Amino acid sequence: MYTEKNIGKIGDVIHFKRDNLFVIGQIISLREVTCVVEISQAYADELKLETTRTVVRHGKYKIFDMKEKGNLPSCDYMPETNAVLHT
Repeated sequence: MYTEKNIGKIGDVIHFKRDNLFVIGQIISLREVTCVVEISQAYADELKLETTRTVVRHGKYKIFDMKEKGNLPSCDYMPETNAVLHT
């Protein structure tokens, strides 16, 4: 399900942990030691971010292998529990 490379590229879908929440997002910009990731509004709300973009350090995320797209975990936002659940 994950690729073996350590540094993603623009367009890669990644999975990382932030404040005890596992977040899925897409890389939209690369820097030398970090990348800018677009996340859903539900994740941004849960993390109390003002934007749907966040910075993640290389090595702190895993890259999904998009050849196995069907194996991506689904994500459901549950406002009544204020939680993002992965099933």
